Amino acid sequence: DDSTVTILPQVLGPLPGINNNQIRNSSVAGFAQAAWEFIPDWRLTAGARYTVDTRQINTTALSGTTCVVPAPGVDTTAFGGAAECPRTFKSTFRKPTWLVSLDRQLNPDTLLYAKIATGYRSGGENEGGAVDIQTFAPFAPETNVEYEVGLKSEFLDRRLRLNLDAFEDKYSNLQVQTALVGSDGQFVTVETNAATSTIRGMELEADAIIASGLSMHASTAYTDAHYDKFADVTGDRSHEPFSVPKWMWSLGAKYL
Repeated sequence: DDSTVTILPQVLGPLPGINNNQIRNSSVAGFAQAAWEFIPDWRLTAGARYTVDTRQINTTALSGTTCVVPAPGVDTTAFGGAAECPRTFKSTFRKPTWLVSLDRQLNPDTLLYAKIATGYRSGGENEGGAVDIQTFAPFAPETNVEYEVGLKSEFLDRRLRLNLDAFEDKYSNLQVQTALVGSDGQFVTVETNAATSTIRGMELEADAIIASGLSMHASTAYTDAHYDKFADVTGDRSHEPFSVPKWMWSLGAKYL
């Protein structure tokens, strides 16, 4: 991964910043899932997964021709601190996740279900850092617990399909981008973690066969997403919504 940035050359003169990163990632996981119809039309499903992720970069960051990656034990190179290019940063993340769901087949065309599941997104290494060691700091894995209930149904001899669900996701260490001001006064964008966040919403979709060869699809979704607890250089952003569309919808038709 390579990037070259020139900042206000007419004002500051040629001050290129160059990042060159050799990246090596690996992910290994094992998983299993089983379903049990414990009484007629009632089914319990359970699953588990264990994941091991390794993230590594060998990074070279230059200001002009000067290395600005802090050497081990050095907080910043802005005031003559020792530098090391290239320097290797490596982290390994391990996480078990699981799923439990219960569904009821009300009739051949209608299914009700409820689900609790955990999710995981690997942490990683910041790769666009410069000057300060905090801009090369790893970010933590993102985890969540999801609660979902829903209905899947078909009517009119399968000419009409209706699916409905409602969900709430409770996130820990949600991965977000934020800006840091380095010791040299420059802004650096880094990946970091918001302590806790919540996403909840509802989704509805419908498919209908209107006539021979003509079908229609419609869907709508409402999403409420906000930080529960999060602070960055701009201040306390707890309870602030983040960039997820509150409403989405689609409408389409197909004729064959």
